[in-house]
Formats: sequence, structure tokens, C-alpha cells
Amino acid sequence: MLRTFEIQTRREATLLLLYDEAAIAACFWDPATAALLTKHGYPAGHDREKMLKRLRERFLECDIPHEIGVFLGYPAEDVLGFIENEGKNCLCCRYWKVYHNAARAMEMFRQIDEAHSRAIDILREQKPLDIAVRLLKAA
Repeated sequence: MLRTFEIQTRREATLLLLYDEAAIAACFWDPATAALLTKHGYPAGHDREKMLKRLRERFLECDIPHEIGVFLGYPAEDVLGFIENEGKNCLCCRYWKVYHNAARAMEMFRQIDEAHSRAIDILREQKPLDIAVRLLKAA
């Protein structure tokens, strides 16, 4: 199921995280992701609400916390690589900077491109939002 979480409001704009409950839960079970998040003050365990509240706190501590990448589905090793390399020395770059397993990242980029195209097609049809969300989820 798709959910939204309000991260912050600045200058009359609201930053929302749109996420799939199952995907974000699976992310928290990944050992590399858990280690990265724990290092940045996230609670141990798999409580989605506590993790999201900590993410909101992190946005108050810095403009854009790097660990947002794991919430967006980026591989934890790439997020960690970005942090350790200060954004330099990546293998390739598209939706994120890749530091490990470029072949896997290229396949993920292809899937993102396909999903983006489907989403644009659905949204161009100007269906009500609840129907558009169902169509996007089914795609």
C-alpha cells in the first residue's frame, strides 16, 4: 500500500515521502541498511514510524541527509560509498551515484525509466488521483 509521510514544510512548500509500506519495511530488514541507519542515530529494530520520525529529525539537522537514499530505494552500499567518498570517485551516475555493482544499478535505472514512462502516461490521462494511484501500483 502506498503511504505518504510529511518530512517538513519550508517556505510554503511541503516535502513528502511517498513510499510503499512493504518496500520500506524490507529496506529496514537489510543488514547493510540497518547498520547505516544506526550509525546516523536511527533506532535499532524495524519500526517504520520511529524510522520516519528520525528521518524528519535528520532534515532539521542538515539540509538533505545522505541516508535518505535508502528510503528512496538506493542500495545501502552506494549511499555509504557516497558518504565515504564525499560524492567523488563513483563508477557511474544517473539517479544516484553508484559505488558498487554498476550492472545492478544500470538494471535499476532501466526499471525506473520504464516506471517513469508509465507514470507519465497515466497522469496525462488526468484521472482522479485515487484511480491514478491504483493504476500506478498495478503497473
